Amino acid sequence: MKSKSIINKFIERDARIRSYFFEFHLPNIDTESFIKKINQHIEQKNLNDQTNVQGEMTDWKAFLNDEDLRKILYDCFFELKDYAKIGKVTVDEAWGIKINKGDFTFEHNHGGTMFSGVLYLSDSEQKLVFPELEIEVTPKKGTLVMFNSYLRHKTNSINKSDEPKYGIAFNCNTFTFL
Repeated sequence: MKSKSIINKFIERDARIRSYFFEFHLPNIDTESFIKKINQHIEQKNLNDQTNVQGEMTDWKAFLNDEDLRKILYDCFFELKDYAKIGKVTVDEAWGIKINKGDFTFEHNHGGTMFSGVLYLSDSEQKLVFPELEIEVTPKKGTLVMFNSYLRHKTNSINKSDEPKYGIAFNCNTFTFL
């Protein structure tokens, strides 16, 4: 005789939890060097149109050991000391994106990690939208945004510019907030 499982209780509701969003301005980064690296990685191995990014994308770990990115992220984590007690931070994934004219990003989140973010390497009118926070970010060269990985986000439309939008996205773990 087969046993049949029975659902005793099912609950679906919105649950408000504390969410964090940080935006940094980094005026002195070498964006051209990062853009060159993204293009090189895309030529070697790419995930173009295979993920929520409907555009060009490097391998998930393309920038994981990039010393320039590590320095930038370290400086940003250091700035968070007034807002959060941060233990050891591990960057688990770091990948480059190139969003050409007509490309976009589907709504998604980065469940399974604590924090995610993106470092913008070029200006773009294609905004990053966080529906749950009711905010939009207009990508500017040298802007880095960091947020709880469970927050859903997407672009507001296709890229309408002839100029590509470049960025490096990342996922990290081990944050402890006060």
